[in-house]
Amino acid sequence: MNATLDSKVKDRTVALEKKTEELARSYNDLEFQNSELLASHRKIEELYSSKDMTFKKLNDLYTSLLPLTQSLDTIMRSLPADIQAGVKGTQTQLEHSVKMLLPMTQLYSTEQAMRSQRVLLAEPDRRQQAIAKMALGGTGVTLDIADSLEELKAVLASGKMFDLAFISSELSELIPQFRKSLPITKLVFMGTSNVPAELPKLKAHAPLISNIVTRHPEDRTFTVKNVATTLNKVISRDIFGLEKYMIWGVEVQERSVVASGQRAKSIEEMQEYFSKLGVRNTISDRAALVSEELLMNAIYDAPLNEDGKALYNHLPRTTAVELDVTQQGMFRYAVDGMLASVSVSDPFGGFRMQILFDYLERNYSGTSADPQLAGKGGAGRGLHLITENSDLVVFNVKSGVQTEVIAFFNLDPKSKVDGLNPSFHFFQE
Repeated sequence: MNATLDSKVKDRTVALEKKTEELARSYNDLEFQNSELLASHRKIEELYSSKDMTFKKLNDLYTSLLPLTQSLDTIMRSLPADIQAGVKGTQTQLEHSVKMLLPMTQLYSTEQAMRSQRVLLAEPDRRQQAIAKMALGGTGVTLDIADSLEELKAVLASGKMFDLAFISSELSELIPQFRKSLPITKLVFMGTSNVPAELPKLKAHAPLISNIVTRHPEDRTFTVKNVATTLNKVISRDIFGLEKYMIWGVEVQERSVVASGQRAKSIEEMQEYFSKLGVRNTISDRAALVSEELLMNAIYDAPLNEDGKALYNHLPRTTAVELDVTQQGMFRYAVDGMLASVSVSDPFGGFRMQILFDYLERNYSGTSADPQLAGKGGAGRGLHLITENSDLVVFNVKSGVQTEVIAFFNLDPKSKVDGLNPSFHFFQE
């Protein structure tokens, strides 16, 4: 019996020693992985530090070159014509360098500004909270989260101040109270892409909101990008430009919107450009349909006289229209490998949030839009065609100054979420 007991003890001891060795190996593996993670973290910190230092130097260079460019321009005007010709090349190169540095200095300034911002996220959906944290975590903002009506009420009663708040449509009933408690805080209404369901809430709160973002609940990548871009736009007070939604440094093509007869050529050039970059014909054709509507709006609907009345809205679309310099907009397009985009802007800023709501309501209720809707401008006609043929449509408006409509097309067919309406954003200064 003793021999049997000794054998069992020995077996258990051997098994225990094996377990100890396995645990030791696992511990060593964990230590190794931890050291790799720490090294990776340090490397990321070094990259961020290096990036910040590089952008700071570029910003300093821009700051020093800008007055030099202005001084050289003044000096050039006082020089004899023959000397001007010799210096012109240097002036052109200097102006080109300043132009190239401008986007980088703007990005640097925006990133620096974000780091002092306090942001409130009122969002009950934990998954959407995680997406927002991912989008905002690297910006340096201080983020507070309220995930229920009770928590949002408590935040509003706390006396905390915020620079920007994202309020989900599920908690939108507190928008009036929010506006009363925090009247100067910038507010973004965050809705789903189910536009018919969101419209009643949007119309109810329209007087209190100036920024709207709808999103696909299942489209994580696009939502992360859009939340970060929205923060950038609202904090920087620069809402215009398709570049903000695309990979930094993307090459943007642009053409002035001069006349109705120019539309076909501009769209043809856009399609040729998309084709060279490998954009599928189905997407290019959708972009062409949207571009046609946007250009028609900019030419016939947007131009207003000094009294704010439409100049060409009453004309048949077959009537030729030539725009003078003060009426001309801009047609722009770009591809960054993930998205294709087209935008048209006009210098009138006559498009209003209520126009958007009225057209969406008519389109989704199945009734036809009224072509004579008063005050229409910028993106009125064909709104249903524009939204239904795009994956995202962004409306940027500075009242009386500029309207810009940007349509985006996802180049990855696998990322298409079935059964959901296209998303739209609306920003107004």
